[in-house]
Amino acid sequence: MYEYIRGVYQGLSDGRAVVEAGGIGWSLSVTPATMAALPSAGGECQIYLVHIQREDAQELYGFHNRFERDVFRRLMTVSGIGPKQSLRILSGL
Repeated sequence: MYEYIRGVYQGLSDGRAVVEAGGIGWSLSVTPATMAALPSAGGECQIYLVHIQREDAQELYGFHNRFERDVFRRLMTVSGIGPKQSLRILSGL
């Protein structure tokens, strides 16, 4: 659904990266590798996205490159592995 977001990195809020784009502060769950690739607060960034919608929630997951995002998507196809587990696996790689 979403390909990427480009905007100004605002910092962390509740352990999630916040990117301001179009006057909206987008809160993204990210991997440690993505966090390390982000600029200092106030710098421009581009983060590739995965949008996951469930009955009770909508979540945005952000990745510093397409490869990391594609691995996340593949992990999600494995039975019993959800988005949070996929982020933990990517964090260990």
